[in-house]
Amino acid sequence: MDNIKVLISGDSNYYKFLHRIELNIFEKFGSYPVIYDLGLTEVQIKSLKSEVRKVDFLAKYKDYNELGFIQATHKPDCILDFLNNNKEDCLYLDADMLISRKFTKDDLFFKGYDIAVTPRHIEERYEKLIKNGYINSGFMFFRNNQKSIQMIKSWIDECQNKNTTDQLAMSNLLTIDGHDLFSKKELLLNETRVCLLDAQKYNDISLSSGLILHYKNAGRYSEVFKRYKFDYWSIKYNLHLRFFYFLILRIKKKLISK
Repeated sequence: MDNIKVLISGDSNYYKFLHRIELNIFEKFGSYPVIYDLGLTEVQIKSLKSEVRKVDFLAKYKDYNELGFIQATHKPDCILDFLNNNKEDCLYLDADMLISRKFTKDDLFFKGYDIAVTPRHIEERYEKLIKNGYINSGFMFFRNNQKSIQMIKSWIDECQNKNTTDQLAMSNLLTIDGHDLFSKKELLLNETRVCLLDAQKYNDISLSSGLILHYKNAGRYSEVFKRYKFDYWSIKYNLHLRFFYFLILRIKKKLISK
């Protein structure tokens, strides 16, 4: 898509996602992403088709906080590095995502905003996860302007607080005036326009009909990773496979409930 670039990041353990998602992004988005290197090997870097960049991160980015959530405070550093060195807007996606079909202009309506995020999917709205913030930062859009850049700098500052995470830090910035992120569709913060997108479309952890599917914990659980690989190939070659997969699941559920 014109004037927008997809960013992803990962280390050597996430290479199994990176080499797939870069092709998925190229096929569905029209260009390869920029990949931020969190600890890839030289062999892995050379095998990737995307531009690979490296920046210095806070040491705690891959640590877990006291509640057991990964801190992931590298994200604002990656995004700020890109915006400071390029003219395009950027869309940050977690590496364990897949784009299910090609984007259209209607899908990119959020480009009229400075920032776009997804409040947590309906299946994530329970007390334990909300302690880690009201948003899921697997999908984040930033327009390349000073308002977005200032917000990212504030995000970086917030990430330096002890025991925080990238998601909690951004949630704190967005809810500073008591906004309910689950009921609103947009916010205006210091003249910065923030779009709150439907996670069922743009950050679909249910892996059903979303434009962007998010395979949470696929890096840790083999069953989720198997599902990810199945969907990757079905999206690449024949979307109808996913339709029949869900049809079989629905039939099984009906038989079990009887």
